[in-house]
Amino acid sequence: MKRIIILILPLLFAISCTHTNELAKYDVDGSKIFTTTLVKPEARVIQITTVTSNQKKEKESILEQIASSIGSDLITYEKKRALEKAINTEMLIEKVADGLENSLQAYLNMKSVDTLGDSTDFICNIVLEKCELIVEQNTVSIKMYSNAEITERKSGELVWANSEYRTNYLNLDFSSNKGNTTEQNLINTIQLLLVDEAKLVSAVSGAADDIGFKMGETLREDVIEANKNKNKAKKK
Repeated sequence: MKRIIILILPLLFAISCTHTNELAKYDVDGSKIFTTTLVKPEARVIQITTVTSNQKKEKESILEQIASSIGSDLITYEKKRALEKAINTEMLIEKVADGLENSLQAYLNMKSVDTLGDSTDFICNIVLEKCELIVEQNTVSIKMYSNAEITERKSGELVWANSEYRTNYLNLDFSSNKGNTTEQNLINTIQLLLVDEAKLVSAVSGAADDIGFKMGETLREDVIEANKNKNKAKKK
């Protein structure tokens, strides 16, 4: 199946949290695999976070503190709900699963099955851990974290595991060099109000595609390593 990967101003880096490669120990070629997807409760709705960095540590008057609080509250309930409703996190985890399943079929000849039965050889669990919109001064970004595990059904042993973390940036036509807390809160408010639902969906979808692609690429690299280890074992 051909897939179009759209990258929306991505920052392509990964934080390696979990990785296991025991593929060389198992006969996976042509085996049957059942895949499950899970969205963690904290990721079922996109989290919206505003960050204020008061590096100058300026002293604020009582009026300025009140203004700062009002600035934060100006982010309307309706705007937050609209952005949350725009993102279907179940769709995001399916994008991650597609990327990994494509590689399982391409490089390990594994056959996906729709139901878990006695003939199922392996189980793949894919989890969306985090989906967050971060609003900072002059920056609006999407952060997403997902992990995947493959276990042998009969033994329950872990065969392969990997986790991926991605950050994609939204391009907004707004910037400011203001620095104190009050001004930054107002800037954050303006930036969030400028976030377009369509742009947000594109950025989040791009992050999910990135993770699925990287999951598949990591599996491909691990298949190469596993084959080398098998060949070494045969020569002994």
